[in-house]
Amino acid sequence: MASEHCAAWNDADSRIEMQLVARNDQSVRISALDGLEFDLRAGEHIRTEISAKFTPSQVHQELAEAGLVTESAWTDHRDRFMVTLARPR
Repeated sequence: MASEHCAAWNDADSRIEMQLVARNDQSVRISALDGLEFDLRAGEHIRTEISAKFTPSQVHQELAEAGLVTESAWTDHRDRFMVTLARPR
């Protein structure tokens, strides 16, 4: 494999940042982007994903700012995940 997956928690922004780290110098071509090609040096990172984490109050605030009101919210038994039902005001 030419790259290694790296996932790191960013405490300041409450998010997980995923990256690919080049194991060696290489050229990368992305056909889906009209053959875009770029060079990577060994150790260089490409960010592939950011997974943000929100508190319940942040979710409710963002919904309110979008013109929605929270009807109900459910969490798992450890409060790690939440599903929220919202409707227009």
